[in-house]
Amino acid sequence: RKASYSQQIIDELKSEKYQRQLLDQQRRTQLTIDFQAKARAMRKELTSNSQTVLASSPLAMAPVVAVPSANLPTNLPAASEASLVPRIDKEQSKTSAKKEARLERLRSSSQPFAVNSPVPVKGTRIDVAAPQDGVAQQNGAAPQNGVPEPWRPTAPTTDHEAAINIAMAQMREAADVVEQRIHAKSAQAKKLAKTSLVPLNRVSPKIISIGGSTGAPTFLGGLLKELFDNNYTVLLTQHMPPVFTELLVKELIRRFGIDAVEVDKKIDLTYRRVYVAKGNTHLVVSGDKSAPTVSASDDPPINFTRPSIEPMLDSAVTVFGNEVLHIMLSGCGDDGKDAAVRLRAEGGNVIAQDRESAIAWNMPEAVLEAGVVSALLHPKKMVDWLDEQFGR
Repeated sequence: RKASYSQQIIDELKSEKYQRQLLDQQRRTQLTIDFQAKARAMRKELTSNSQTVLASSPLAMAPVVAVPSANLPTNLPAASEASLVPRIDKEQSKTSAKKEARLERLRSSSQPFAVNSPVPVKGTRIDVAAPQDGVAQQNGAAPQNGVPEPWRPTAPTTDHEAAINIAMAQMREAADVVEQRIHAKSAQAKKLAKTSLVPLNRVSPKIISIGGSTGAPTFLGGLLKELFDNNYTVLLTQHMPPVFTELLVKELIRRFGIDAVEVDKKIDLTYRRVYVAKGNTHLVVSGDKSAPTVSASDDPPINFTRPSIEPMLDSAVTVFGNEVLHIMLSGCGDDGKDAAVRLRAEGGNVIAQDRESAIAWNMPEAVLEAGVVSALLHPKKMVDWLDEQFGR
């Protein structure tokens, strides 16, 4: 009873403390809002007062009279000559001169741009060019030889319009550079895909090995469902921590109706089943073709990750040889590349996810550059491709 009463007192104190904190927070918020409102009112009042004072000042209304320096008394300090001219007019003169100089620089350095439509859109080219005969063509200009003239704005008359012309030209130039780089990267990838694909070895796969990381779970469920329905046995290493691999297996069973198991101990490898490497452990195949087993290994991380694709695929090649087909899905890094090279040397096959569907194409690109990939495919087309090639 004493413990219960003590706990009740503690709860009440915590509740009171929370209420005080909440009231303090609300009070501070209201003080901040009041202070900001007062600051805005004072700023507005000061601005209004200053404008009224300047407008009614005799110095602002009276013309400036220049006093020749020859008529000045000789016994005055050197600064007294400047003090004879109103300071406010002198500052305004300096500001106007600076503004005119800046405007002149903008006018001389910028030219109106020509675009193919009144509103620049993607793919529109902005050509910086001076208007003909000093006059910019307006919308609706008469076409010459049946070709309408491009739209051109009027020549800039303020520093704001000139700055807009410069900014638009610079943005278009930057957009062109980015677009060129994207096209160059895409063309390079397509060229790499055409030149680096290797012929398919006509060996019907007995085991499908899958490796994935960033972006792979997007298509993983549908791909495993199609493989399971086509009587394939699958070994899967997905870069995930322990809790997530457990959730993955439960989702495969509940949502897709797949016979899947998370490998956390040594078990027999039975056909038409999906074996998932448990988070923070490597999946390893052992035994021989007649009595294969799978188990979890606590060996150190490989390629900075555990589970790693390398021990799973390498041990599968040791047991099943060229009867393994490896699928490399989206992911960062190059985990699994060395084991894929060994699989190809043993006469097996490797396919990879295409660039268009991959969120991170580093892992597929790594095996492609290693010269072991026979096809680049969208994950939704992989099982149909396997059926076409091996007649299953």
